[in-house]
Amino acid sequence: MLKKNVIITGVSRKCGIGAAIAIRLASIGYNIFITYFRKYDNDMPGWKKDDTEVYAIIKEVKKYPIKFGSLELDLSIADNLPVLFDNAENKLGPIYGIINNAAFSIDPDINTISAEL
Repeated sequence: MLKKNVIITGVSRKCGIGAAIAIRLASIGYNIFITYFRKYDNDMPGWKKDDTEVYAIIKEVKKYPIKFGSLELDLSIADNLPVLFDNAENKLGPIYGIINNAAFSIDPDINTISAEL
């Protein structure tokens, strides 16, 4: 059976949604390519500043017999999107799907979110 290749963006914190998705999909046989951007995490007020967490996530994902790749990349720069897809396809092959978990927010937690820009 051909394993499916997926990209998951925003995988840099052990307690994050991206990490949970990556580990779960790897555990059921998906080939995984992740992106992360530690500068963003480090700049967020109130977030735990440990830019080595991504390595623990990578170690966990690599426990499974899958193809894996990763790239630190600022996805707010449009020119980086082809870089992402080129790297992912070179590492895994044709991409089946993408889970866009990367997001930009200036709100440190849910209690500060409002509808105003």
